[in-house]
Amino acid sequence: MRASAGPYEVSIAVRPEQPVAGLVHFEARLTVAASDQLVTGAEVRMRAEPPAGGERQTTRALDTPADPGVYVANLELASPGRWQLTVEVTAGGETHAGSFELDVRARARNPSAAPLGTAVWALMSLAIVAGAGWLFYSARRARRRTPAG
Repeated sequence: MRASAGPYEVSIAVRPEQPVAGLVHFEARLTVAASDQLVTGAEVRMRAEPPAGGERQTTRALDTPADPGVYVANLELASPGRWQLTVEVTAGGETHAGSFELDVRARARNPSAAPLGTAVWALMSLAIVAGAGWLFYSARRARRRTPAG
């Protein structure tokens, strides 16, 4: 995804590529539009607005030392739908913004795994209760065998 932000061009990479509701990782690559020169040392903020007017998410994107000109951020996109992502770039005393639309899918649940998880939980609970019962029974039996004195 690409957008103009004043004299800059912002390219956004999203992980996962097909974002699902939850934590989404963004990488913004900033270049000067006229020369394709990477922009380092800028202050970059990302703002995501949900489709139904819910809570807006805002964070500062950090410049990565390993890859100058690339700014990374994580945002919690809580609901599915079309989110409006705005990237604000402040460099040279001026602030410019570029906008993107991002389709966020609902997180898929695996209903077939639910019975297996319930069975494992039940077996573990039974093992704990049986172990506690065995310890209680063994301690009581040992006290009966020990002569008083």
